[in-house]
Amino acid sequence: MKRHTEEPAAAGNMESVGRERMPAAAAAEKPETAERSLGTPEAGNAARRPAEGESRRTAPDGGAKTRREELRGAETPAPAEEEGVQTVSDRNARSDEQPEGGNGGAVPTGGSAVRRYKFPTWTDFLALAGMYLVIQLVVSMAVMLFGVRMPDLSELESADYAVARQAQEAVAQVNFCTYPLIMGAMIAATLLYRHLRQGNRQFGRYAARGLNPVLILWGIALMVAVNVVLEPLLQLLPPIPDLYGRGVKTMLLTIVLAPIAEEFLCRGILLDAARARGGTVYGLFFSSLFFGVIHFYPAAVVNAFIMGLVLGFIYIRSDSLYIVVILHAFNNALALLLLMFGYGNTTLYELLAANGHRTLYAVVYGVSLAIFFISGYMVWQTISRLRKEEQPAFRTQ
Repeated sequence: MKRHTEEPAAAGNMESVGRERMPAAAAAEKPETAERSLGTPEAGNAARRPAEGESRRTAPDGGAKTRREELRGAETPAPAEEEGVQTVSDRNARSDEQPEGGNGGAVPTGGSAVRRYKFPTWTDFLALAGMYLVIQLVVSMAVMLFGVRMPDLSELESADYAVARQAQEAVAQVNFCTYPLIMGAMIAATLLYRHLRQGNRQFGRYAARGLNPVLILWGIALMVAVNVVLEPLLQLLPPIPDLYGRGVKTMLLTIVLAPIAEEFLCRGILLDAARARGGTVYGLFFSSLFFGVIHFYPAAVVNAFIMGLVLGFIYIRSDSLYIVVILHAFNNALALLLLMFGYGNTTLYELLAANGHRTLYAVVYGVSLAIFFISGYMVWQTISRLRKEEQPAFRTQ
């Protein structure tokens, strides 16, 4: 800034005159700043003329500022702090200070920018699927070294009840030894991988409304309707082999341990992480597809994928793992009950048609179809609303 200079005065009174002119001259050298603040040259001139009774204050650079200019400067936000914009350090600080729940748990809404997580991408999906396959092979081989082996398929399908029963108990023993190790190792590996890939730090959400009886009954009705509607499609795929076993160990594994472990992995970890990265739709499809893949057999993959969408939506709306664990346990208990009574691969149509109740089947299927489409429309409306709420946050990332 060009400094204003004057020749030395011969008399002492000239020095006082020069000191009085210095603030005014320094203030006059800032017309552009005032014009930018008020918008017009005339307004800038008015700003440089302080109103009567206003005191002048000397700025650090030697210029003069009126009280009005100081207040105007305090009200003007800095460029990096404009509404809806955050610096990278601000976003990281806020993501570390605030809980990662809120508004359904994983994705904040509104116009403010949020931290962009790197995990999970679809490449991570393939990595996770590969890890699950490797863990399953390693655990199975390790268990075989200790003498725990899967019986032959011919023994499981034997017409001799005693032989088949013994084979099913052997299957139950193998599953009871391998499944906890596989899922425990997979959960630990996923958490470590998520940490290395800089994913979110959510460990599931556990709101008390997940224990609401009305919500649980609605979830049960929806899952039963989905099972009935999917039956014709699943009959086109190869049947799922009966490798679940029988007995108390199978019940404990299928109804208690599997729902807890799979829901914690697929909904508590993966859905929340994927939703934090890409939104509700991305989180639902990512977690549901992985939930389907780990069930391996084509018919089980399709059924688990659709059920994963239902469970994932209920988890998002309830903010609670409690309800999805309960619904998962109900679904497994129903399937195991059908297996125990010999109806594992029997459809509802075959069961009712064999007794001449085709009309009843048509009514049941029609009601299930209506529940399926009405609930599907409600789910779509909710997801569309959530997407609109999330878009401003992800647009600023």
